[in-house]
Amino acid sequence: MLQANGSFPVSLIFTTRAFLAGLFAISGVQKLSSLPRFNEIVRSYEIIPPRLVKLSAFVIATTEILVAAFLVVGFCVQLAATFASLLLILFAVAMGINLIRGRNWLSCGCFGPLGTRIHWTLVLRSLLLVGIATVLLSRSPRVVVGEPLRLDMSTLCAIVALLLFAGGTLVLELTSLESTNSVRGPN
Repeated sequence: MLQANGSFPVSLIFTTRAFLAGLFAISGVQKLSSLPRFNEIVRSYEIIPPRLVKLSAFVIATTEILVAAFLVVGFCVQLAATFASLLLILFAVAMGINLIRGRNWLSCGCFGPLGTRIHWTLVLRSLLLVGIATVLLSRSPRVVVGEPLRLDMSTLCAIVALLLFAGGTLVLELTSLESTNSVRGPN
């Protein structure tokens, strides 16, 4: 997959940028549009001191939107990929801590209030997304890093990947709802 100069193919870099930009844009906008609910999700994790919850929730959502914007326009792509990776690691660690605490009823907050309950699959998903983001941390050709995304086959591949990702997320959410209903029993 690596080219002779040690970088990934240009098409993979553009596809990765478009995929992560779409993912973080959707997530950040969802969180900002329902910030009071996202504040409660952040508070429920019991990791951040209560006085910093609102600020932290706002910073997380805003950072996701900035990451998406930087990836779209090609500005500081490697910095944006670094922040994307750090956010995803933060999310994985926060979910993991609460799963170890036995608090699996918490909402993941992945896409604002639309998130599903936390489970180990979501931790793994976050870490796999970190792996995807590392494509942008490689020695990418300079022209790709500074160039805005364009509508071409790379972007279309990213859209298909986002749709598949959304479908997988929906399946996880439905599975989570089914297991919740089976534990509770019939109404």
